[in-house]
Amino acid sequence: MQGRHPNSRDKTRMCPYCRMEISAFATKCFHCGERVEPQRWDQRHFTMEDLGGARKATYAPPDSVMAALETFRAELEGQRISDGGHGSEPSAPSDEGSSSGGEASDSGLPSLDERSQFLASLHEEARPTGAFARVCARPRPSLARRLGTIAAAIILLAALGLGGFGLYSITFARPGTVPAVPDLPQLPANEALELLKEGQLLDALDAARSAVVVHDTERNRAIQEEVRAAVKAEIHARLNADPWSPEDLEEAVRLAGMATIRDPGPFFTELEAEVKQEEYAYRMMLVRPEPRGRRGRARFRLHRQSEAAQELGEEFVTVGIGEEIAGRFRLIEVQRGRAKVEDLEKGRRLIYSVDGSFIPAE
Repeated sequence: MQGRHPNSRDKTRMCPYCRMEISAFATKCFHCGERVEPQRWDQRHFTMEDLGGARKATYAPPDSVMAALETFRAELEGQRISDGGHGSEPSAPSDEGSSSGGEASDSGLPSLDERSQFLASLHEEARPTGAFARVCARPRPSLARRLGTIAAAIILLAALGLGGFGLYSITFARPGTVPAVPDLPQLPANEALELLKEGQLLDALDAARSAVVVHDTERNRAIQEEVRAAVKAEIHARLNADPWSPEDLEEAVRLAGMATIRDPGPFFTELEAEVKQEEYAYRMMLVRPEPRGRRGRARFRLHRQSEAAQELGEEFVTVGIGEEIAGRFRLIEVQRGRAKVEDLEKGRRLIYSVDGSFIPAE
């Protein structure tokens, strides 16, 4: 076949069906006639000759290895001569040595012949000598490394000495001597009273509560109660003002809500609920006035969250002149588009309009 070396022959492989030897490039078995798949390239094995190279019959170690072996042999020879040998190779074991080698020693093991004893003595050397002694010797640490070790030892001894002195000072201190205690930082002064005098009620409430949180003392708690009482008095003053206006009611509602936010707790929560009910009572609306003189009537719509609406179960009430509205107000006069009522608790008169507003009556 062209393109091949004349002395080479085809590679072979085993047929997977009949297990007979066929060509590596065959697609059909010559023996059983079955078709076989071509051999995969990664399963083919090529020799050095297939790749165009030559196989070496012998191995020649490098010159450095040979020089090292020669030095080692010379060292062993010199050691053997110094021990009393004659410089010659050990003789082969005699027949007597061979026969005696089979005899058992005192330890129960067979004794060694002369050659084996010589080889065993080579391993009993304490340390190498000559060139190999310099190779196997432990390297000497450098001057910088030794100085670093000495410095580390000095630092360690100094630290141990200081620690021991401190422990001695604490343990054997003179009785009656108390270690100095650093001055504690001074707590900020409670500014709630000053803010209260300036009329800043909400800021005073914040300062009083912060002082109690930082430093809970009886004095700070007393100041907090004083500020709370001042805020409550201001709210009631707004509700009972004389002369009174709807703006006073709005300010009381705002002040109660902000106080509950600044100082959450049952004190201002209950006060806010009280103010809210007062607002709901005044927030009723005039729906239909019927002016008929003294027989006039008016229909009102109560606030759905008021106590009166919750007790009656309905929001709309119709009353005549002189009758009470939800037990809190009394109808006095009905005019076109408005009605005049009287607050039985506060003793003030109000005018309600159909547009949902109310103002104090002059």
